[in-house]
Parts: sequence; structure tokens; C-alpha cells
Amino acid sequence: MELDQRQAKTAAFVTFGALAALLLTRLAAFGIWDPWELNVADGARQLMEGQEVTLTQAPLTTWLIKLSFGAFGVDEFFGRLPIAIGGLVAIGSAFFITKRVSPRAGIYAMVVAATSPLFLFNARQMLGDGLAMGATGLVGLTAAGLAFERQDDTKRALLWLGGLVAAIAIASLAGGALATVVPPLLAVAVVAGLRADAVESQAAKLRLYGTIGMATLVTLGVARAIVADAAGMSLWLGGAPMGGDPPTFDAAIEVVFHGLAPWSALILIACAHSISPDATSIKPTKDEDEATKPAFDERGLRLALVLWMALGYGALTLYTARYGSTTFLPIVAAGALIGSLLDDIERSGRPWWAEGIVGALFVGLILRDYALYPESPARALPIENLEVPEIFNPRKAWAGVCALFVSMLVLSFGATGTKKPDPKAPILFLREHWKKGGVFRFWVGAALALALALIVTGLMFTAMKDTAVSEWGLPSIVPRIFQRAMLLPFAALAAAVIVPMVFYFYGEKLARFRMLPLLGAALVFGAYSSLSFQPALSAHFSPREVYDTYNELRGEGAPLAEFHVSGRAGAYYAETDDGIEQIANLAELTEWLDQPGQRFVVIPFDELPEVNRWYRRNKNRHAYIADGRSARVLLLASEEIDGRENENYIAQNVLTEVPEVQHPVGGMFEGKVELIGYDLELPQDGYVGAGQDFVVTWYWRVLRRPGNHRIFVHIDGAGNRLNGDHDPVDGRYPVNLWDEGDIVVDRQEFTVPANYRSGDYSLLIGFFAGSRRLRVEGDRNDGANRLRAGSLTIR
Repeated sequence: MELDQRQAKTAAFVTFGALAALLLTRLAAFGIWDPWELNVADGARQLMEGQEVTLTQAPLTTWLIKLSFGAFGVDEFFGRLPIAIGGLVAIGSAFFITKRVSPRAGIYAMVVAATSPLFLFNARQMLGDGLAMGATGLVGLTAAGLAFERQDDTKRALLWLGGLVAAIAIASLAGGALATVVPPLLAVAVVAGLRADAVESQAAKLRLYGTIGMATLVTLGVARAIVADAAGMSLWLGGAPMGGDPPTFDAAIEVVFHGLAPWSALILIACAHSISPDATSIKPTKDEDEATKPAFDERGLRLALVLWMALGYGALTLYTARYGSTTFLPIVAAGALIGSLLDDIERSGRPWWAEGIVGALFVGLILRDYALYPESPARALPIENLEVPEIFNPRKAWAGVCALFVSMLVLSFGATGTKKPDPKAPILFLREHWKKGGVFRFWVGAALALALALIVTGLMFTAMKDTAVSEWGLPSIVPRIFQRAMLLPFAALAAAVIVPMVFYFYGEKLARFRMLPLLGAALVFGAYSSLSFQPALSAHFSPREVYDTYNELRGEGAPLAEFHVSGRAGAYYAETDDGIEQIANLAELTEWLDQPGQRFVVIPFDELPEVNRWYRRNKNRHAYIADGRSARVLLLASEEIDGRENENYIAQNVLTEVPEVQHPVGGMFEGKVELIGYDLELPQDGYVGAGQDFVVTWYWRVLRRPGNHRIFVHIDGAGNRLNGDHDPVDGRYPVNLWDEGDIVVDRQEFTVPANYRSGDYSLLIGFFAGSRRLRVEGDRNDGANRLRAGSLTIR
């Protein structure tokens, strides 16, 4: 079913509105990233105040933020609004370019372009390249309109040429001609030149030579600026020479692969499909005359989109090597290519299993990288040295949205209209093959026997699990495996009935709309990226939450200071009566906090151990942290606040009294540290099974400062070793910070590998610095300065 013109317009408006809501919702829900976004906001404020500002990048972003601040006030929403508008322009450009393939492809292109972290992160922050994405989309739109339309209308051609000139000017101001103008314009010009037939009419000459001429002028201007390498910002280049080494191939690929997710799983497939001769929806015959010739060169457009992507990647590597950070800008080209691919799959009416499986595998790689490197989605932003704290890793949420996308991808690519499946089909299949006799009967019987054996064995181990482990001596992993394997026959039967029904519904009932669930899954992916992941990540890069807490707790004007923290963010957020005092060292901090009354100070997260040490020495208590959510800065209060818990992680892990311990030890290390004992958190009473997790909590008493050491843990037995070298308290309170009198609580998590044999394993622990270990005193020394702390039973 094809959309008529009215339906297509309605669907396009509704889709654009939904994507605009995705882009603009909670635009101010997270603070300004310090220092990257703060630098942009400060530049705009300085321009607004009439100060002289030296710009190192294309100026349009700063100018528009300045205008927005001046018109609506200094606020995150209005600072980000111009960038978001650039994103909306990119979405619109994706539609108008791709609707030349079909209106449906244009709608799909909008969704593809607007649901990746690459687009959402860049269009929702002042440090992003949302304006450049929109501007380069306009260049691509006007260049394609000029070069690939086949209407013999000189006036229309002049309008397209004028629009192209305006788009080039806007794009040069938004991101420089190198990255925003050259890739789309040169791609269109090259393809148009290679595909040009005999040019006879005035309009055709204007279209061809106008496109090639503009591309030549801009490309030569950029090449001249690169060769000149002059100091200062250049609109040809979009930045100032900074030096540096070009990124490796895989580093630049990661920006595209991680940023364009989940659609990066399909981008190579879409490019290969667009190059294919059968990729166009309109296929003119060789002998068609001018009257029946299509009004737009769709084949040329598809080839130009692929070349635009390639040139955009080249511009990314070149710019990053010499002029600073940037990102992959051809989001419109990516949306158009993938949107056209999805439309072609729907139009074909056949399954695309190979492409669907390859795409699913690529999504698996995306999920793996997101779990291993939580900062991967944010690498799409044009910033350097972005490090995400270890405590931030929402791998489960990413697994959920990626699993949804993969399932919809496989269904959308594989489902076609088929005969309605019979729910009795699996039974009929087995009966039919049983009747054939011979080898067929053997395999049917073997399958049924295996299913029955799995069910009976699983039920037996469910009823007798403890007996199997304690009396029969079986490893606990064996009953667990059979308990889960018992479900396989039921799952296989359910899949044999349900999966064909699902594919039938997709192929027959959705038919020409079978991509809609996939687009819905992409919207879920984009919503999580922008409405959950981005604000949660921002809590570690923006101090806004800390200053909001101060504003809430300041009462009647409690003063605020900053210790080794830039005062620029406080100027945006803190509501103080007398400004923010800057403190340079611990002596000044001591003097400031000793003054009467409640006082607040913002300190770096990494300096809490030193500040806390001073507190314990001088005030005999831990520092009181009123807000400890951020992994970069903390809010310290000079006095405790009733009804509010101390969020000082050191206070939670460094005690003044010895707690009750499950397994007392009393082991000594050179008279400096005593292992008081440890607790075990095991999944079963008294033992842990192979493949399971468990927790050891160590309790240490510091008698003298032990120096710069790390802790090693060896869990040895049955020819295996589980290693646990670490810095205590998840690395946040290392041994070199321990003070006399500390009772340190160090919680450590382990996973027993699935191949570990059953037995009693020894818990051995000690301190090391390089090849030297602290000496273990007494008979608990195993001869290698490892303290025998106890044992762990693995079954």
C-alpha cells in the first residue's frame, strides 16, 4: 500500500513533530558540561557584554547563542535552542533529499537521522555540531536539487543555484567549508559530471556547470587554506591550526560506528545497496524518450550520498589531525541512505535474511563496545579527553534497547507474506517423518527421547539439588545446567509455534508497513540516549546538581567557597549573597571552615581523601558531604545537616570502631596493618558454585602508615587461582592514604569461572609494591609473605 500525497504529508508532519519533541524534551534537564560547553557559553556571554573574544572555530554557533541569551536570558535551554534548531534543519533536509526516492523513504530518513547519539548529543548541547549538521544538509539538498533535477526550467535552476550559494555561506559560518561544504558539494558535482549526457538546453548547462563551478571554487579555496596553514581561524577550514597527529583509521571509524548507533549496523549495507545498479525505485529503459524521462536522477542521488559519506569521513580525519576536535557531520547522508534501503526492502516484498543477520551482528558489536567503554556514545561529540568515571556504566539499559532493536531488525528484514501457519505444524511435522520410517523415524525418536530426558533430569535435580551436591559430590553447576536445560523442549515447541505466527503477522498484516516496529525500536533507542543516558552522564561533567543542592540548603545566606575548582560554573548556578570565595590551599580551607556558622565549599572528588584526612586530624570526624552524586565535584558542609545522610564514601568505608566480623583472623603485616577478619556473601549456604558470584568484605586495622602498596588476593585450590589484585574501596581509598587508627572496610566482588573444579580453596592475601611484599608475622605466613586468611568452598 503506497501513501497518497495527503497521507504522505500528514505522516511527514507527524513524524517531524515526534522527532522535534524527542530533541527538545528535557533540553535543560542537565547542566552545562565543564569545561567544554562552559567555554562556548562563556564566549557567548562575553560577546553579549561587548568583550573581545578570540574564536578558534566557526563563529555561527557562538553568535546565535549570544542572540538567544540576549533575547531570553542566560539559561541552558535558550543556550542550546539554536543548536537544536540546527538539528531540526538536518532532519528536514534528510526528508526533502530522500523524498525524491519516495515520501516513505523520506520519512524513514528523518527517523534514522534523528535517533542516534551522534545526532542527539550534537543537537542538544552548546558544544555540539548540530548547526553544522543542519548546514551541511542544506548544502547537500540544494546541490542535489540543482544537479539532479531534469526539468528544463532556467528560472527554477537559478533558484536552486541561489539557494546553494546561501547554503554555502551558512555552512561556512557554521562549521567551515572543509567539513560542511566540500563533502556534499564535491560529491554531487563529481557524480553529476560523470553521469552527464549531451548538454543542450540552457537550464541543463546552468545546472551542470553551476554545480561543478561552485564545487571547484570551494574546493580550491579550501585546498589553498590548507597549504597556507595560516594562524588564526579560517572560514575555509572552520578552525585554526593546532597541530597534532592524525587519528588512526580505527579511532575515526569508532566515532562513526559508536555515534551513529544503532543505524551504523546498516550503513555499509546501505552504501553497498545504493551502489548496486538495481537500487533505484524508478528504472528507465534505454530507449525512453525525453517525455518519459524521470524528473529526477535518483541513481545519481544515491551515488552522491555514498560519496558524500566517504568525503565526510575524509574531512573528519583531516580536520582532527590539524585543526582540533570535530565529529562526523554527514548525518543527513546517512539517514537518506538507510531510509532508502528500508523503503526498498519494504517495496521488494521478499526477505533480506543475509542483510538482517549481518546488521544484528553489528548491533552486537555496538553493545559490546558500549558495555566495555561507557563513554562510547559521547565520543560523537567534538571534544577531547573525555573520561567517564568507572561508577557510570549503564550496560543493562543498553542491552535492553539494543535487544529490542535487534529483534525488530531481524523481523523487519526477514518477514514476508506467507501462508498462515498452522499451530499444529510441529506435531504434524514429527508425525509425518515418523511415518516415513527408517532413518527419519530414528531421528524423530532420538529428538523425543532427548527432550524427555532433559525434562526428567531437570525435575530430578530440582527436587534433589542439595543431595546431588552434598552427598553425590556433583559440582553445583551440573544441577543448575539441567534445571535450565529442562526448559529447552518447551522453548523449542513454543518457538516453532510462535515464530511463524509472528513472521506471518509481519509479512502479511503489516506488509508495506513492516518497517514501522523497527523505527519504533529506534525511537526507544534515541529516547533512552537523550532522555536518560545523556542527563545521567552529564551529572558527572556538570556541577549543576552540586550548586542546586547548595541553593536548597544555604538557608539565610550561608557562604560558599570553591577549593581547586573553576569558579565559572558557580557563576551560572550558585545563588550567593556575597559571591563565591576561591580557596587556594588546605591552610586557607582550614581557616575558612573554622569560622562560626554553616559554610559550604565545593571540592574536587579526587581531593576528598586529603580534605577528609585534615578533618579527622583536626576535628576528629569525617568531612560531611552534603552532595556526593558527581564523580568530579562534591559539596562539603562545615556542619552536619539534620535529616540528611553524610554522602562521604570514606565515612562509609573507614570506621572508628571494629564491627562484628564473620571470620576473625588477626593477621599482622610488619606491625603496620592488621587483618581483623572478613565476611563472605555466598549464593548458597556455605559454598559458591562454579560460574557464580560471591563477595568478600575485608576488615583492616591500620597501626602505622603502611606506605605505597597494593593489596593482592589469591584464592588457590584444585590447580586453579582466582586473582584479586586491587586498590581498596574500589580504588578510591588506596593504601598510601591509610592513617593510623583507620578501620578500613574493603568490599570485593569475585566470579568463579565455570571450569573451576570443586574443592576447598585457600584465601591468601597480602600487600605488594613492585616485587616486594610486606612481611606476614606469625604462623599464618605461607612462606611467601601471603597471609592464610581462611578457606572458600567451591562446589
